[in-house]
Amino acid sequence: MVDYSGYTRSKVIGKNLIELLHPEDLELNQKLLAKLKSTEVGLCQCQRRLVRKDGSPLLVETVSSSILVDAQGRIREILSVDVDIAERILMEKERIKREKLQSTIETAGAVCHELNQPLQVLLGRVELMLMDNVEESKRLHLKCIEQEVNRMVEMTIKLQKITKYETQAYLKKTRIMDIDQSTN
Repeated sequence: MVDYSGYTRSKVIGKNLIELLHPEDLELNQKLLAKLKSTEVGLCQCQRRLVRKDGSPLLVETVSSSILVDAQGRIREILSVDVDIAERILMEKERIKREKLQSTIETAGAVCHELNQPLQVLLGRVELMLMDNVEESKRLHLKCIEQEVNRMVEMTIKLQKITKYETQAYLKKTRIMDIDQSTN
């Protein structure tokens, strides 16, 4: 507790556990104590937050294995181990982020491969039509099609360059991949 709470050893010893718990986890602590008091449970495990000396929360995994109760049923001692799991949580978030990126890269690669074939055919056909002596109004439409097909080709090139997973807000509460930010 001394190593990660910010309290000195003399301040931690004799301190009531309730003083070290995050206020929102008091109910969780009561449930843990109730389980420990029951004769059926020999080991309880949960995640809860403690409060460091500076007031910041500390996420820990608590494993409690025994409890000493006096004749009146009041808890006198609890044998428990609290492990700082901040690094484990961070590593898990990083793992999930890597998996999302890998999935995104694989999906983007497959989509680009499949899209590039018909886009190249379409672009080739438009270019052939533009080589013919077509009237000006049709030429303008063909140029517009050519421009949009080239835009789609540029998008597939961007998708193939994805290096990170970044999202942006889209339609209220939805998030979509931000292709520009993901390729920088």
